[in-house]
Amino acid sequence: MIGANLGLLFTAFTWATQIAAFDILLEHWDPYFLATLRYSWAAPVLLLAVKLTERGPLIPNFVPPHRLWLLGGVGIGLFSPCLIVGFAYSSPVMAAIFTATSPAVAAIVARVFFGTPIDRRMIPAIMFAFVGCSLATYDPTNETDPFTFGGGELLILVANACWSWYSIAAQRWLDGWSQIRITGVTLVYGTIAGIGIYIVAGLLGQADLSPEPARNMTELGLHAWIALACVCGGVATWNYGVKVLGVTVASLFLNMVPIFALVILAMLGQWPTVTQLIGTALVVLGLLTAQLRQLGLRRIAAEKPAEPLDGGAIRSSAR
Repeated sequence: MIGANLGLLFTAFTWATQIAAFDILLEHWDPYFLATLRYSWAAPVLLLAVKLTERGPLIPNFVPPHRLWLLGGVGIGLFSPCLIVGFAYSSPVMAAIFTATSPAVAAIVARVFFGTPIDRRMIPAIMFAFVGCSLATYDPTNETDPFTFGGGELLILVANACWSWYSIAAQRWLDGWSQIRITGVTLVYGTIAGIGIYIVAGLLGQADLSPEPARNMTELGLHAWIALACVCGGVATWNYGVKVLGVTVASLFLNMVPIFALVILAMLGQWPTVTQLIGTALVVLGLLTAQLRQLGLRRIAAEKPAEPLDGGAIRSSAR
């Protein structure tokens, strides 16, 4: 339990650092190339880790190939370019704020794709997220267009939806697999899908198929950090946290992503505006309140004594 909590805290921190890292890298690199590169570095590392720590074939039990392609294609191949291109067409502060909508998006995705009813406690949180994001884009100093959408914000929402679907589907479809195996195998399929998307974007004139080499050690260090810490470490600890604590509890830690990100960006000299801070607070407050209420009800249900059977026997699920 402690390991899952610490792992999710690590995930939140590393994912927050991505926002600042990509803000630097996008000055020189194509976003589609960056989206593909970070997983291309990470997949071999995770496969090696699976080989060294686990026995048996890479895919231990039969899983329909189309499910592996869907998990990799949607959860990695499509998620990554939507996220990075979204970062490219929005400010780092806006990227941090819209990333915080992930729990609300997850509730909608679970309802649409898996038939999970939306908890009524999440409805105010979803409304807070909508109002908070709208307020964060409002710039009263801009008289012609006070709502400063860069276009990338919508792609970040799509990326959140892809990741939410992957997080739920992976635990259902690959039940019994270790989290490092789930991460490694889906990364392989996702990397292949991402390369395909990158090539198609290049052929359509939307991506640079001949990127320049890294200019300095800082860029190489950021690439290594994103691949090893954010992807290999962050995705593995996220999947582990979802497995142990569930998506609702794991999503609590995602509320820390914009807070970490805004602190990091402020240290780098990119201060958020007052309306952006208020918008962030609304998003985090709404989601945090709903999730804490849900956890409280679960705890009460878990502590509620079992009803006695006839004769005073206690119901038990033990076999």
